[in-house]
Amino acid sequence: MKGVELYARVRFAVQIEGVSQREAARRFGIDPRTVAKMLAFSVPPGYRRSRPPAQPKARHKRYRGSRGGFCRLRRQP
Repeated sequence: MKGVELYARVRFAVQIEGVSQREAARRFGIDPRTVAKMLAFSVPPGYRRSRPPAQPKARHKRYRGSRGGFCRLRRQP
């Protein structure tokens, strides 16, 4: 993600100095589409999840005994 400082420099170059978006992309070494997005937002948009995190899988409820077979159910904390 690009920093706030770069956002400010790009926006200043395009809006105040009158540099074209293509020239700003060349000057700062970023994609022209990124420059267009930087001009659309005053600050970088934060991270957003596309969907909520999945629930963790249940822990194993059985464990192996001393002989290698499953012995009994064990309650997990």
